[in-house]
Amino acid sequence: MSNAGAEALAFKSFEQGRRSRWRVSVSEAIESFLRQMAADGRSRLSIESYRRLLVSLAGSLGEVRVGDAGLDELNTYLISATALLKADGTAKRTSTVNRAKSVIRSVA
Repeated sequence: MSNAGAEALAFKSFEQGRRSRWRVSVSEAIESFLRQMAADGRSRLSIESYRRLLVSLAGSLGEVRVGDAGLDELNTYLISATALLKADGTAKRTSTVNRAKSVIRSVA
């Protein structure tokens, strides 16, 4: 196989893998992310915190495929009352909101 042919085959394989990643549902991506966090040795409390945040995000997005959730949807969630306010209506700490942004970037 020529070098150009090998490169084309590698690119095709990469593209197929990338497309299949986007076919998973948001809830499947969340579970996969949380399993990886556990495998990486994150604490139980951190994983529970990530789960609460991501379940809240999933509730906002609905049951969509990962590739169907765009920046507009993620930004809409990040400025929503759900993301910014506690259940009693008071503001969440800045560090909590920033952690949400970081976790969403990790998953997206």
